[in-house]
Amino acid sequence: MSVGLNPMAVKRLRQDLMDMENDPTPGQWAQPDPANIMKWYYCIKGPKDTSYEGGYYVGHLLFPKDYPFKGPDIYMLTPNGRLTPGRKLCLSMSSYHPESWSPMWGPRTIINGISSFMVEESHGIGSIKESDAARLKYAKESGMWNKKNFKQFHEYFPEALGEILDKEDSGKSAGSSTSKPKLTSSQNTTDLKKNKDTRIKTKAPAPRTHQPRPAAPIEIIPAAVPKRVRPKVQQAAIIIDSDDEAQPALQNPPKKLKNDNVIIID
Repeated sequence: MSVGLNPMAVKRLRQDLMDMENDPTPGQWAQPDPANIMKWYYCIKGPKDTSYEGGYYVGHLLFPKDYPFKGPDIYMLTPNGRLTPGRKLCLSMSSYHPESWSPMWGPRTIINGISSFMVEESHGIGSIKESDAARLKYAKESGMWNKKNFKQFHEYFPEALGEILDKEDSGKSAGSSTSKPKLTSSQNTTDLKKNKDTRIKTKAPAPRTHQPRPAAPIEIIPAAVPKRVRPKVQQAAIIIDSDDEAQPALQNPPKKLKNDNVIIID
């Protein structure tokens, strides 16, 4: 324990921390500074149906040595359009009003009170009043602001950081998807006609089926018939003798060829 700290205050704050960890409030987070338990950081998620919806607002609490008998100093860090960033705020549970402070209150009660005060329009030290449009703009930019300007944001509030990153990713996805412009009926008709003409012009030709080439006609050439050799016959001279019968006179005797069946007579 650091020198100068009140053991009672430290014990009570440790008990408060354990209570918030065991029974967390949705949309609210709080963590003490690791180097100083008397300084707490908080993060409030903007209430729904308000101009703070979607925002994440970081601030810190400075508890006095005689806590829980006195209230803390309250600061807001994230720009919001309702509470001045970096200035000590005057709230009924802050050090500005020790007469209204209750020792039963703790970090949870204080953070609930800050969230309620943001949606009211009552006036106090450190309060401002900007338009709903400006507050919505602050809410949209709060995640980026916290990551850039509060270096411990990822360490103290990892759950809130996870929600912020999820929103950023969903926003990028929505932005990348392009929507087609709605066309009039005449435009639709023209486009349909163009598409039809294009389909007709670019219609692929029907596939050619393979037709077998007709076979060349076969010319039948008759086999050569060997020429038959006819025997050459020479007419014989007839000699008429008064005494004898006419006898044919053969000038030459018959010759026999190699073919025994054919006899040539000269």
